[in-house]
Amino acid sequence: MGRCFQYAKAPTASLLAFLMLITPLAVQAQNQDIQNAIIEAEAAATSATNKILWLGAGLVGSWIGLGAAFLYKPNPPAIALLGKSPDYVAVYTDAYQEKAGSIQQKYALYGCGTSIVCCCLYYFVVFAAMSSVETEPDPYYY
Repeated sequence: MGRCFQYAKAPTASLLAFLMLITPLAVQAQNQDIQNAIIEAEAAATSATNKILWLGAGLVGSWIGLGAAFLYKPNPPAIALLGKSPDYVAVYTDAYQEKAGSIQQKYALYGCGTSIVCCCLYYFVVFAAMSSVETEPDPYYY
């Protein structure tokens, strides 16, 4: 009976050795798949995000547009995720939302900053014009 288990140890040890050799290759392939998902998601987010829209939202909406850029998280297009593994979909979605969100925030901030600068310049010009006008007393006021 003992001899039977002795022969069974050899295939088990061989299988474990084989798995130890294959596991790093599988992990490397999975890491490469994750890196590809991140690269593809960032490229898609860069091309799909409407920069002029978010610049206008910051310019016209000022703080509201800036807040919307920070709160809104766009979803990736579903066609890019068809037939992909759940890990790929999760990584792709996270990378897409992060990249698109950072682009939105950057352009909304540019628009908000431009709006603030324009308002300050407007008030500066108006107050400068008001102070340079000579005021004469109205003769009909008395």
